[in-house]
Amino acid sequence: PAPPVRVAGPSFTFAEVGEGLQKGQFEPFYQPKIELATGQVKGLETFARWRHPEFGVLGPASFIDALEQNNRVDFLDWTMIELSVQGCRTLQDKGLPMSISINLAPQTLAHPDFLDQIKACVERHHVLPDYITFEMPESSVLTNDAGFLERMVRLRMLGYGLAVDDYGTGRSNLQLLARIPFSELKIDRSFVDGASRKR
Repeated sequence: PAPPVRVAGPSFTFAEVGEGLQKGQFEPFYQPKIELATGQVKGLETFARWRHPEFGVLGPASFIDALEQNNRVDFLDWTMIELSVQGCRTLQDKGLPMSISINLAPQTLAHPDFLDQIKACVERHHVLPDYITFEMPESSVLTNDAGFLERMVRLRMLGYGLAVDDYGTGRSNLQLLARIPFSELKIDRSFVDGASRKR
């Protein structure tokens, strides 16, 4: 079992987080995605964790602010993409073909080399795009930026999944949503929490 994540932990500077990334201290933790009808595991969602040598396993509250303030969330994204795709390959080699969902910041997708880099990554690990889904929050995909929308369309055309996360927390409507080439829509927890207990 995965070690518990500290609820309240220290915060770190951008330089400290960067050093942790360079030393390979960050890793994806996997949460199963369960099909309610059958109870079977249908995929895995990755969450970034920092296995800090002094403070133990840390969640995003300890490091995401430093990355966002310096507009370098892509450093973390690429670490998680590389390790998650590698993990997908490892599972397939063990006879467990499992799709992997990876969080993706809009600035990472906006990078001009993103599509070439992700293509090189999946080819390096011999993983088909069908096994990879990128998750982006509702607030970041609701845009009129034609270039950004084109990148999402190209991702889908290449075979990758695209999930809209936290749906319902923003200002979207179905007309806006219809322009986004998503393959999954993840309803925000606030709408479904306790649904099994309600009639």
